[in-house]
Amino acid sequence: MKNIFQICLLLGMLIASIHCKMWVFGPAELRAKFDAGAVIPCSYGDFGTIPYGTNIIGRIYFDKENKDGCNTFTKELDTSGDPDATITPIILVERGTCTFAKKARNVQEWGGALMVVIDNKPLENPEQIIMVADQSGKGIVIPSVLISEKDGEILTKFLTDSDPVKATDASIEVEFNIKRTDGNVKVEFLTSSTNKVGLQFMEKFRSFYMRLKDSLNFKPHYVVWGCRGGGCEADEHCFNGTYCMVPYPSDQWNGVEILGEDLRQKCIYNLYSNQGDIEKWFEYLKKVLKMEKPTINQDESESVRYILGFQIMEE
Repeated sequence: MKNIFQICLLLGMLIASIHCKMWVFGPAELRAKFDAGAVIPCSYGDFGTIPYGTNIIGRIYFDKENKDGCNTFTKELDTSGDPDATITPIILVERGTCTFAKKARNVQEWGGALMVVIDNKPLENPEQIIMVADQSGKGIVIPSVLISEKDGEILTKFLTDSDPVKATDASIEVEFNIKRTDGNVKVEFLTSSTNKVGLQFMEKFRSFYMRLKDSLNFKPHYVVWGCRGGGCEADEHCFNGTYCMVPYPSDQWNGVEILGEDLRQKCIYNLYSNQGDIEKWFEYLKKVLKMEKPTINQDESESVRYILGFQIMEE
């Protein structure tokens, strides 16, 4: 879980009106295995270069000897059968084992034009998941998308079970367009209570939000990491053995304490945004920033809320 906390530095302002759209281009036998239109729900990763206003159509590949894409691809990439005039290999990899950034870099170095990550959690809706990369994501230029475990299994099974000639016809198309909106912009902000750069950004963003709030749908998301490798039940950085956060090496707080403050900030946002008074959330962040601490504990948070005249919620 080394350096996980640094992933994305969580300052991505993600415009939710950008909707991922993917469908099976061919052959008809593969299209028939999906619902009408052969559409595959997906979401974009926040790393790489997304070619907005264009489509990528390409043959799909799946290396059975490097399923998760965590190792360097050594096989020669056969680009025959690509349905587009431009050779755009689309590489399928399974989620897990290593970071999204490492997978994307390996795919890019293999010659892939697009990485498709197959989720490993059966109940997750890929349209509600955002893939983020750590600081090693610099230099990645290919886009990446996430699809469900179920849809990924259909694609990989077709590739592995079909004869080689038929497998070369398997292709998908991904659309990178920004759909028209009703005039309101939906912005999602990924952060953590220990992200001081994020707090500083919010302090500056606050005045712009107040001027644009009638046409801006803003929502913060506090990033939580899942347990990797087991043994998280006794890990001081994981709550209930499931939800984890790793602090910087210099931080004096453990992951559970960071998660506690993340949850308090999210609860404050939910409470006052529902009351139409999001200014209180901004004011709380301002006070926390001025404390100049990596994070604050429950007693310190309660003291700040008392000073600001907030409702004190039971924890």
